[in-house]
Amino acid sequence: MRKEREGRSGVCTRDRDDDATNQQPEEGSVAGDNVKISIIGTGPYRVDGAMELCDADGNRIETQDGKPFFLCRCGQSANKPFCDGTHNRTDWDPALAERG
Repeated sequence: MRKEREGRSGVCTRDRDDDATNQQPEEGSVAGDNVKISIIGTGPYRVDGAMELCDADGNRIETQDGKPFFLCRCGQSANKPFCDGTHNRTDWDPALAERG
């Protein structure tokens, strides 16, 4: 089911039901052909390329067009979903965020 919601920064489209148990990303959910997401060692995810970033309610989260941004992996950032470097000041084990 296709959903559109008006958010603080614009409209995000969602290709899934609102059921919170449906957490699998849908094919075509990335808004660009050249998006690259990289894991930075013991730090954040680096996102390169044009894409739409939305919160759990479908509200668009502003990013700077054409510039990479970094998403928190440790869960301790005060600026979630973005990394603020807190992982450098905490006893975070990046192995906990790896696939099993």
